[in-house]
Amino acid sequence: MPHNSHFQVKGKKNDNMVLFNPTKRAQLAHVANLISMARLDGQLTQNEHDYILLVAKEFNLTQAELDQCFKDSDNLVIEIPKSDDDKVDYMKNLVSMMFSDGVIDKQKRSLAEHICEKFGYDGKQAVDIIYDDLMKEIRESEPEGTADNGEMTEEEFRKELNIRLNKATKCLMDNDMPGAFDQLFYAALADETARRLFLRIARGVYPMYMLTDKQIAEMKKLSDEGYAIAKYALGRYHQLVQPDEDSMKQAYDLFVAAADKGIGDAIFALSLFYRDGRVKQANNQKYVSLLGQVDNQTYLKLREDAIEKGSVKAFYQKAKDILYGLNGYEADPKYILDFVSNILKDATGDDEKDIFEFEPEYYDLLGRAYQELGDIEKAEDAYIQAISFGFYESISSLILMMCYDEDGNLTEKEMFDKYVEIGIQHNDAFCYTLRGDITKDEYDKLSKREQIRKTEQIKADLEKGYQLGDNIAPWIMGKNYYFGNFGFEENDEEAWDWFNLGAAYFSSNCYSMMATMIDEGHCPVEVPESFRPFCLLCAYRNGDESRLEDVIEAYQNGQLDDFKEEIEKYYLPLYENIAPAEEDEGQTDGGLIDEGIPLIAIVHTDATADIIEFDVDNWSEMADFISADRLHALRLQPLFEIGRKAGYEEKVTGWTDKNGQQKRLPINIVGQKISREPVAGDIILTLEDDDHNPMSFYDINALRRVLEALGATIENICLDDDDNDDDGRFDAWS
Repeated sequence: MPHNSHFQVKGKKNDNMVLFNPTKRAQLAHVANLISMARLDGQLTQNEHDYILLVAKEFNLTQAELDQCFKDSDNLVIEIPKSDDDKVDYMKNLVSMMFSDGVIDKQKRSLAEHICEKFGYDGKQAVDIIYDDLMKEIRESEPEGTADNGEMTEEEFRKELNIRLNKATKCLMDNDMPGAFDQLFYAALADETARRLFLRIARGVYPMYMLTDKQIAEMKKLSDEGYAIAKYALGRYHQLVQPDEDSMKQAYDLFVAAADKGIGDAIFALSLFYRDGRVKQANNQKYVSLLGQVDNQTYLKLREDAIEKGSVKAFYQKAKDILYGLNGYEADPKYILDFVSNILKDATGDDEKDIFEFEPEYYDLLGRAYQELGDIEKAEDAYIQAISFGFYESISSLILMMCYDEDGNLTEKEMFDKYVEIGIQHNDAFCYTLRGDITKDEYDKLSKREQIRKTEQIKADLEKGYQLGDNIAPWIMGKNYYFGNFGFEENDEEAWDWFNLGAAYFSSNCYSMMATMIDEGHCPVEVPESFRPFCLLCAYRNGDESRLEDVIEAYQNGQLDDFKEEIEKYYLPLYENIAPAEEDEGQTDGGLIDEGIPLIAIVHTDATADIIEFDVDNWSEMADFISADRLHALRLQPLFEIGRKAGYEEKVTGWTDKNGQQKRLPINIVGQKISREPVAGDIILTLEDDDHNPMSFYDINALRRVLEALGATIENICLDDDDNDDDGRFDAWS
């Protein structure tokens, strides 16, 4: 587990609650910053001290937390910007934060004037100018014909903000993202609550696809004027929608600028470029490229920085890592459940729930934690709460939990249809994809006329899912064109184009299918030799664990030298598995019977299986069982887990025809359950040692448990009847 000086999972509860809670962390930083600013001239007046106490009270800080803020402020170095533009920008951000509650009394105004004087300006004049600018931005965002040319008083300012917040809240609840954007964009420059709600919109996926040309132009205008929140929002637009060829480069540059101004979500967005290997170094300058190396350490460090700056997205991702045991953390759903429950209790009280007081992602995390702990009823309630407060991504989690069994089979069709339609009403991308991903049985039951209509609906749903940012939709669309499924014509050009689109959204499946098309001679465009191994690397990076062997093989063949550091640091240790399990004396690994019969299993495409006596020592003979010229290894986590539960220390591995898809062999039902990509043809099951050499099974009962866990029905058990004098004949029993 990586050491983290800011957050130790099992550390003291109070430290964790402060450092892991983005809202609380931002409040503490704000108070410490105020104290440091007030002390710029070496003294802290009574007026300044009283105001700081007032802010601490509003934030519900304990005396210990306030004392810590004073202590932290001693170590903060506030560098007064050198240029006039930077000074004005700094003062404007600070003063707008101080006025964000709409109450601008003499005490607060006096402190604001004092801070501006410390920057070398006339305090009263500077505050007047900043205040007038904020009012102008608010009023300029009024819909045409509603603005009043008169001056706005401070009381009118607060009233106007409240009206906007109420309208924005209604828009959010009605899923009217363009409307919420209009109400919040300019208000977010002057009000902290509006800023939080606007960031909620900006960090979503669907809202960025719904922006109008006018709204995009407004974002660009304010971004060019230096507003950090506009830079972040415009960066999200380029990152997701990618309207220009260099959109990812523009997104990166905008995130860097917004991060420099302290926008936590921008710091987290920046971290993802390092996680995904999209930043490359050239001539001491960083630039965005598909050919960068993964830098997980920088990703995790930036993520921590983002959490300290109040990033909900960073907090959400880290919580999921701990919940599921990713990125070096031990899986601990109970910890996340308790932790998030405390945050929600602090934010909302026991009963009252206010959309302004918490982030709906917290309820999604509750749902995930309850689901992992097996409390489906409470998980359902939490997901519904998240959805009701505008986090529509929870709809897909709810569907997958309530409507599918452990093997991925749809079991609750009526409930599925109901929730998918709710998701589609709220423009949830994954729900469009789910509706477009039907089974062969469903399609075959339709009449010819119905099949034609269904094909068009599938195309429309998957295209909409892609347009709203889902990266599974282009993979399914590409597969349909590649294999000619569900009335689609077999079309390599269309398939490649869709896989290419999905790859731009980091789809491991799409990268994997592009490599498969190259392998099978179906790539419709000319690509450099280096493109196939790069696709394999990206597929593995983004979650296709079955591609690890292919990545290492390509690297050992000198095809991925540009990624040497990444592969040797992260992937080779996994592949080599240098710590084999210790063996007990007189017993082979896994408790196998020393003097048993060597066995393998063949799982057919219809989920029936044969157990065959076979001593694995010859690759070509093993391939002959499934008429394959070359075998491909399925080293999949689900297989490893099933093997462990059956009592094996060695890994259970599947072997398929390398050219199964090119031969258009039927899709294997069992393979489809355990792999993220189609598995064509029969699967041979063996054990595998630490050097990746296949081994026979020797315990028939344990092998039965493996097949049972995979959902395969044993059809035949075939044993040699001639005391190993092989004449090609077997005895078989059903």
